[in-house]
Amino acid sequence: MGNRNAFLENLGAFHADLSFLRVVDRNSAAVTAQDLGTQFSFCHIDGGHSDQETFADLTLCHQILLPGGLLALDDYFNPSFPGVCEGAVRFNLAHPGALKPLAIGFNKVLFQKPEPAVSLNGLFAKTFSQVPRDAAELWGVRVNVFWSRLSYFFDLPRSTVEALAPAGGMDLRATYQPETTAVKAARGERFSLPVRVTNTSKITFLCGYQTFGLSYHLLSSDGVSLRHDHDRNFFQEPLDPGDESLITLSIIAPDAPGNYLLEIDIVWEGVAWFKDKGNPTCMVGLEVE
Repeated sequence: MGNRNAFLENLGAFHADLSFLRVVDRNSAAVTAQDLGTQFSFCHIDGGHSDQETFADLTLCHQILLPGGLLALDDYFNPSFPGVCEGAVRFNLAHPGALKPLAIGFNKVLFQKPEPAVSLNGLFAKTFSQVPRDAAELWGVRVNVFWSRLSYFFDLPRSTVEALAPAGGMDLRATYQPETTAVKAARGERFSLPVRVTNTSKITFLCGYQTFGLSYHLLSSDGVSLRHDHDRNFFQEPLDPGDESLITLSIIAPDAPGNYLLEIDIVWEGVAWFKDKGNPTCMVGLEVE
């Protein structure tokens, strides 16, 4: 169902001269390494999603990749296409160590055709220390896991194909309007507080697990910090600059009775609390009975 003209038009939006391009207009099952050569540094698989198709595409790409070359496999963890994971695991069982997992993120898994002299994840950590990442294990190998949009951390207009230019300082700004500024709760009680959040920064607050979340810091009545981290209430929808959203903040009252302050704040998981970037927080009084 591919549209060759649409494909070329899309490429033309990025490259004025497409003379470098060679379009192979065939099913990948009919393409061989002899057709393509063996000098590729990068392959991206997003074709058939069955076990057999994924296995065949991985086999072909492994054959044409240079040592150290990268391969991005789309939909590995997508529950709508279990064949992708099945085909990838079958490839690894048939060719153990032929592809090394490097990273997970953005609905893809990134692999490398092993090159013992190069540790790309080590080099990434050193070169792009500002980019937040978690760690996981896949196929017995430690991999990076990315949740946040990478474009936040780079100045694309200043970047080139040879080097990515890091972005300047993050301007993380938001305002908070809690439903009330004073609440009562029993010891250890979990309760909810609706808070209207307005995005006053220049970036979109992403939604989903490990992205942007509304939370709070627990302070004594005279403002001394008692506990910094609490549950995150991650945004369920993206919040664009200038937009607002009503978010339900989940709170657990301390076990000891007394008067406290709840300092409402947003955390960009793995990056920063907005408070630490100079954004004003909002205080709500809490009386624990």
